[in-house]
Amino acid sequence: MSAGNNRTIDSTSSSHAAGHPVVSQPLDVSTTTWFSTLESQVGMEQQQQNQQTRLGPNSRNWSSGLCDCTEDRKICCNGFWCLPCLACQVSQDMGESFCLPCCVPCAYLYVLRTKIRMEQNITGSTMDDCCPVCCCPSCTLCQLARELKYTQRSDMMMTSWRPRHAHSDDRQDMNV
Repeated sequence: MSAGNNRTIDSTSSSHAAGHPVVSQPLDVSTTTWFSTLESQVGMEQQQQNQQTRLGPNSRNWSSGLCDCTEDRKICCNGFWCLPCLACQVSQDMGESFCLPCCVPCAYLYVLRTKIRMEQNITGSTMDDCCPVCCCPSCTLCQLARELKYTQRSDMMMTSWRPRHAHSDDRQDMNV
């Protein structure tokens, strides 16, 4: 209930139960603006911290740009002449169903791009995934194929390189 010019009676207070109504005044506009500004700043800081935590300190960029289709002519030709074949191959290479592009034609590319970005710790956001998928799906698919090739090549290099331990093979080489 209202009891005066900018005053309201709080009927849920424990003082009201004792027989004394509590009168509260609404916040003025400057205080409300200050709180909303503070909340937005804190929200932005938390969002930045969450993204840094999610990506970690070793996040990286895509190995090739969206329009770098000519970096790998085989992928470029496959994407140009037989886009559905490339889509099914990329889907399968990423551990998804070969039929994903056929069963979910509108969203498969967005899902695959987001998946590889998260798995490979690539910087970006949901909007960074959505815009290329909507604007140039064929370039996006070719970029995913190049990224898979890059990560497979990097994984092979890491598994083939083994540090040589001083005591393991040296004795055999010296015929001791």
